[in-house]
Formats: sequence, C-alpha cells, structure tokens
Amino acid sequence: MPALPHQFLTIDPCTVAFATLPAVNPHAATVVWLHGLGAASTITFADVAQFPALGGISSILIDLPGAGHSSAPNTWGGTIENLAAIALRAIERLAKGAVVLFGHSLGGSVAIAAASQRPDLIQHLIVGEPNLDPGVGTISVTIARQTEGSFVAHGYPRLIAATIRLARQGKVNTGWVRTLRMADPRQLHRAATSLLIPREPTFRQQLGDLPMPTSVVTGHLTPPLEVPLPQRPNLAGYVVPDAGHQMFSDNPAAFATLLAKIVSNSGR
Repeated sequence: MPALPHQFLTIDPCTVAFATLPAVNPHAATVVWLHGLGAASTITFADVAQFPALGGISSILIDLPGAGHSSAPNTWGGTIENLAAIALRAIERLAKGAVVLFGHSLGGSVAIAAASQRPDLIQHLIVGEPNLDPGVGTISVTIARQTEGSFVAHGYPRLIAATIRLARQGKVNTGWVRTLRMADPRQLHRAATSLLIPREPTFRQQLGDLPMPTSVVTGHLTPPLEVPLPQRPNLAGYVVPDAGHQMFSDNPAAFATLLAKIVSNSGR
C-alpha cells in the first residue's frame, strides 16, 4: 500500500498533509477523504481512490493532525471537534465550492461534526461505519481506558505489538500496522477519548439533523447496528458485499463502485 505523493498545509497550530487525485473532467465532483483511528488517508485510501470506477471524480485525501504525515503540538486538544475544524479549514483552502465528504469510522464521526459545523461546505456526506454513540467502540475503548501518560509510555507500544501479531495471523490489515506506527500517541489517545465521551447532541443526533443528503455505508460482514439509524428523507443506507469494517480494503472494487454511484447522484 504505497502512499500517494503528499503536500503540506500549515493550519495553525497544525501541519496537515494531503494528497490530490485530479479528475480528467475539471467539473467533476470533489471527494474529501477522512480516515479512521490510527490510519492515514494518504496511505489507507491510496489504492482504492485510484480504482477506475472513481476515475471520474477528483479526490483530496487528508491526514488528520497527529496521524500519518500530519502533526500537531502537544498543547493541541485533538478533540473530534478540533479535528473537524481543521478538516474544514483544509477544505476551504483546497477545494472549489461544496464537496462530497467521506469519513470512515472515527473519520466518519469527524465528518459528521464537520458537516454540522459548516453545512454550506458539504454537498453530500458519506460515512462508513462511524461511531455514533458515547462509549461505543473497539480499539478506541482500549486506548481511552488508559490515562494519556500511561498509554504513551506503555499502551501504545503494546498496541503496536498486538497489532503486528494480529496482522501476521491475517486478522488485521497490514497497512494499519504501518499507519499506527506513524501516529502521534498523544493525539491518538485524545482522539479516542473524545470519540467516546458524552456530548450533546450526540453524533447520532447530529446525523439525524443534518440538512444535506447523507449516505451511511456498512460492510455486509459487520454486525447490524443495535440502534437503527435516524429516519429522515435524505438519509440512505448502503452495504458493501463481502466486506467488514475495513470495507475499502476487504472488497475495494465493490466499495469503489458503490462510492462512485453515490457520488454520481450527489448533484441530483
């Protein structure tokens, strides 16, 4: 999984790495990609974003502060809302007009927060298995139950070692090992902790209140949601066959085809 050539933006107080994939058609839709916890868009989505099915769109892949090639100072809060604000400022500088915003997992929650903050910038929101409710998560729960200092000193090395073992057993994508090693452990802990804390409104409530068309994408192998999605006229659900949570790597061809279909309908 080679990374795409990246550039940097200074968005005070962070340095944000991004990669672009222009479309042949200058009037094509622009999709902004936001990655999950411990991942990095310029690496995690590098392969699937270049699938032929997505050749008709322009892509901007953003590494959130503290992840991938991006960085943030130790004094930066790193909450989901902080991450959303940085993503929005990057969109303002990199994109022309409204965009289609795609976020996976933690990135989906960041995308929901961003769409809530600036609905005028988001033409269509697409989220892949986002965290919607306080306290609900997997790796994020493991990280957040530790103090920041303990995680940085002990938990982060243990997490990497455990992930390497799982990757050797074929239970975890090897690409996540690479990006996890690149993550700033302090910002990783802050993002995981912020993801799980109670907030009003919750991400689920924000999702239900958004004005723009919204698509929620899940993997066929992922257990069904215990709580149904909010009901509103312009919210639709889609399923990627033969795929779990890492839908874009479990079945990249099907994911790319579905994403292209959703994007093609975004302007209608």
